Parts: sequence; structure tokens; C-alpha cells
Amino acid sequence: MKRKLVSILLVIALCMGLAGTALAVTLTVTSDPSIKVVKDGEEISLENVNGTPVDPFNLDGTIYLPIRAISEALGFDVDWQRDGNQVILTSNCPTTPAETEPAEQEFLVPQSQAQTYINPLPLDYQMSSSENKGVVSENPFMIGQMIGNVAIPNDPLEKITHMRFQDMFRGTASYLTENDTRSSADPAAFYYNDTWYIYGSNGSMWKSADFVNWEFYDLSYVYGMAPSIAVRTDENGKDTFYLAGNGTHLWSADSPEGPFTDLGEFTYNGKSFVDNLEDGIVITKNNDVNIFVDDDGRMYLYWGMGPYIMGAEMNVDNPTELITEPKIIIEYDNSYKWQNFGQNHQDYENGFPEGAWMVKIDGTYYLTWATSGTQYDSYTMGCYQSTTGPLDGFELQEKEIINQTDSTTGAVRGGGHGSIVVGPNDTLWCFYTVNVGYEGDMERMIGCDPAMIDSQGNLVVPHLSELPQYVPGTLANPAEGNECRDDLLTLKQGYAISSYAEGRHPVYANDDSGITWWQPADDDEEPFYLVSFKGNYNVDSFRILWKEINKDRSEVRTEPAYINYKVEVFNGTSDPTDPANADCWTTLYEKTDSSDTNTVQYFRTDEPILGQFVKITITDWSDNIYPGLVEFSVFGNSIAKP
Repeated sequence: MKRKLVSILLVIALCMGLAGTALAVTLTVTSDPSIKVVKDGEEISLENVNGTPVDPFNLDGTIYLPIRAISEALGFDVDWQRDGNQVILTSNCPTTPAETEPAEQEFLVPQSQAQTYINPLPLDYQMSSSENKGVVSENPFMIGQMIGNVAIPNDPLEKITHMRFQDMFRGTASYLTENDTRSSADPAAFYYNDTWYIYGSNGSMWKSADFVNWEFYDLSYVYGMAPSIAVRTDENGKDTFYLAGNGTHLWSADSPEGPFTDLGEFTYNGKSFVDNLEDGIVITKNNDVNIFVDDDGRMYLYWGMGPYIMGAEMNVDNPTELITEPKIIIEYDNSYKWQNFGQNHQDYENGFPEGAWMVKIDGTYYLTWATSGTQYDSYTMGCYQSTTGPLDGFELQEKEIINQTDSTTGAVRGGGHGSIVVGPNDTLWCFYTVNVGYEGDMERMIGCDPAMIDSQGNLVVPHLSELPQYVPGTLANPAEGNECRDDLLTLKQGYAISSYAEGRHPVYANDDSGITWWQPADDDEEPFYLVSFKGNYNVDSFRILWKEINKDRSEVRTEPAYINYKVEVFNGTSDPTDPANADCWTTLYEKTDSSDTNTVQYFRTDEPILGQFVKITITDWSDNIYPGLVEFSVFGNSIAKP
């Protein structure tokens, strides 16, 4: 190092702006050419305006850098004005998203014809159980029991599972449920021949050409939980569809909806997974399987449900046979808090990798998995990436796919165990599990939002939405913002009601929660729930989440119940509850179809209705239930919205 007399200009500069005042002083300091400056992983060349190298200085332990070199690296244009002794810095950094207007979206269909959907998806979830659930469960911790069922003998990684705590769980706490649950989760979505297919737990499958109207198929003869679907085209151009579920055999069909033929159980070295397990070979049971067909037609299987996820290649001529040694690809890593078990990821001792799903995008393999526990709002998805191949070269994507702060608020919570699907026009869509969790660990529904590869190369879902948004194929780049211009009008607003049951307060119908509900009094024959917007709004859509409560808690109800209703909008300046103002009400929608038993209802009108109040009246319901309104969400725009 060398000593020399220099004039130091101290400038505090940030990319977001400038703070402080430039101070010019003359000091004798020590230049140190060994000091390197690294920005975003690359060393910055420190030069003056003539290209001559300039060394940093160390003054009493503080490092001083040449103003031009460091400012230009941070995104500033530098100008020296001798008159006035001023260094002028002009930011050329891009403005932050909050400072820019939203990008003008490119519609692929006329905007006036664009259809919309909402989360959770309004699917017929069917009955998940025919057993009465109105009793205290001896062992309500289903996840602990499930993990115990997949214990791995002689495996050192067994120590990080919940299995050893199972007996501690039993009898220490319980769920008291209100009625039989209707739910589904773990969606394996599939886009084929311009048609959407969603395979969900409980043997459910739904098919739709427009993402609005869904046809239900019962595939419980194939699988119960956590399905996977894939298609392989042979050298003659014939498509064969392969379907499997949690712990099931492999099935095949000539069509995505079946009928499916049983091909038998998965094997390795001529033995079943269970036989290999009993022989002490480190191979988990075939839980949460995922079938992946690569571009070259080769097939791969991924599986595992704690403590790790494995993969192997399948024999295309006999797909139940694994032809490569199973290898561990994903393991729990508690140095990333989002991988920990628990509502707040607080359990640094236990993780639970599950729900593998492989997708290939522009030559990169993205192996996703679920973590933190399906019963928690913090349920999320992680990702490993590889450009080498479907079984090698995987590196952890440090960022989770679904933002945790985004998924733990509102009525749509969770966002784990799902599938990333390439949809229309090569857009990406993430189907995921929505946690409900009132009726125990397994009360869940299904959601879907656009996904993308961000500027850092991460596979992410920008936002879990509860607002109406456009169906796939509407926008060229839905991940840049797929929601309509609607706002939620009913959240935490004032209300009027016909009655309420003790403990089922009216505020529960617009409190942004999926586990509380308003319930009218038992003798209320035509209950209504009225909400004030406290302003003038153009109302165009609504979402309803229903709760059905068994009147007889000892009854075993095996069929879904129906709830019929009418939604009206009030446009007037007088009391909306006064019968004299009946002509100010306009019917937005009326449901009279008792065969429609969906617990999620969504409707959007072609022409918005101007109003200051909205009312839902429950007009009819199954005799053996009490109707409960979990969330009544009405959407639209202020008439003053620019």
C-alpha cells in the first residue's frame, strides 16, 4: 500500500435516492488496491472517467470508494460541475412497481366476452366420508398416523419424522366436528386437447372446456388420495394415459376420464415397494406418486411422504417396473424456515416433504413438493431445479413457490400439494390445496392461480387471489396480473339480519375467514343477510361459501345437502328494509336447483347493477340441516373508480 495526499468527496448515495450533503476535505489516507467491490456476484471495475484504475481508500477502518465507478454500478449517471463544486447524480434505475402504472394487458379474446373464475374453485366436492363426524375423535391427528404408516425400517432419516411422536399425540387433544365434511385436495391438473382435467383426493375428477362449467367423474375405483396423471404418445402416435394415487397400483386408459385398467403394483428388482422395504432397502412406500413423461418419451416416477422424496426411471414397455435404482432427490432442510412443520413453521426438528410434481419448462426440470403440513395455513410448495436431467443435477430453489404472507390471510389459505401445468399459449398455472381445517386435518378445497419464472429464475406464484380473475387463455401474460378490476365490497361492512343462532354471530359471514359462519335461528323460515356498501357501487359478481350443519348430530348423512337462495341489489335513498321500497331491489341471481349441492357458489352478471346494499335470502334447504353462511363476498367497482 502507499500513502498520498488526496481530496475525498464523501457522498451517501442509494439507488432509491440521495441523502446527506457532499463534504470536501483534504486528508492523508492509505489507498488499498487489494480491496475488491462485488455487486450481484460480479467484481466491479473501479476506474475514473479516462478508464484509469482508481483504488479504494481505508480511513480509520472506513472504506471510501471512487464516486463515479460505484455510482454507475448502482444505476446513476455521474456529472461533475466545476462551477459550484457539485457532483450531479441522476438515477437511471427503473422505478419500483408501486411507482408504475399497471402494464396494459393483452387480451387474446374480446374483453367483453372474457369469462372469469374465482377461488376456491366452485367444484362439486362430493362427500369425503359417510361416517358421522359429530363426535370426539380418539386420534384426530391424521397426519401423525399417516406418517406412522410409512415408517422406514433401519433408515437413519426416520428420526426426522413425526412417527415417534404419534403415541404422544393420541388422546391429548381432539376435534369436535359439526357435520360430515365435503372436501378435496392435492390437485393433479392436466391440460389436454384444449380441455382441463383436475384429479383430486377422494377419487374425484372434474373436466371443463371453459374453466367455468365442470363435469364430475367418480374415479374412486382407481385411487383415494393424492393422484397423478400423465400421457405418453408412442411411436405410432397413440396416446396412453397413466393414473395412480397414494399407495395404489398403476392404471392406464385411452382417455383422460377412463375407464382405467389396473396394470398392477410398482416394483423394483422384481419386488414390490413393501417387499423391498421389509428387506431393509432404503425405499419408501409409493405414497404421493407423480408420473412424468419427458420429451423423449421416457417415463419417471417420483414418490415419498416424509422424510424424503425419491425418483427412478420407469420401463415404458412395462411402466410398473422401475429400471433404475431409486434415489433420494428431496430432503427436509430446516435451515429454510418455510420447510418446517407448523402453522408458523416453528418446528425446526420436523419437516414433511410430500406431494412431488415434475414439470419441464424451456429445457429445465422443476421438481416441486409440498411442505409444512396440509392442516396449516402456511402450507406451501418448494422447488428443486435441474438442467441436467429428470433424476440428476437438482439444486434447491431457495425461494418457496407461494408467498407465505400471501397465503395465510383471507378465506383462501394454504397453497401446498398441487401441480404446475402448462396451459393455453404456454402460460403456467398452479393448482393447489386450500386449507379449510374446521372439520379436522383433511377439510380442504382446490384453488388455481397463474405461475411464472421470475427474473431470478425462480418458479413462483405471484399471488393467491380471492377476486374474480380471467380464465386461462384470456390474457397473454396472466402472471403479470390476472384479476379483473373488481374490488371486494362486503368485507367487514355493516349488516342487518333476520336472526342468528347463539354462537354464530352475523359478522362471521363477512369476516374474511373460512372457518366461521353466520347461522340463522332454528325457527327462521326465510332468513336474510343484508350488507351496506356505504357508497355507490356497480355490482357484478359474488362468491358464497356454505356450511351445512346436521340437525341430528347422531345422524349419518351420506348425501350432500342443497341450499337455495336469492341475491338482490338495492338502489335507492331510503330504508332498504322498508317494504315500501321493494321496487328498489333488483335480483342479481336466484338459485332454485336443488340438485346443485356445491358448497362454493360463484356467479357473474353480464351487466353490473348499481346499488348501495346487497341482500342474500335463503329460500329453501334440505330438511336435515341448518344452513350456515361462511362467507358472502360481493364484488364490483365504485362508480368513481378511474
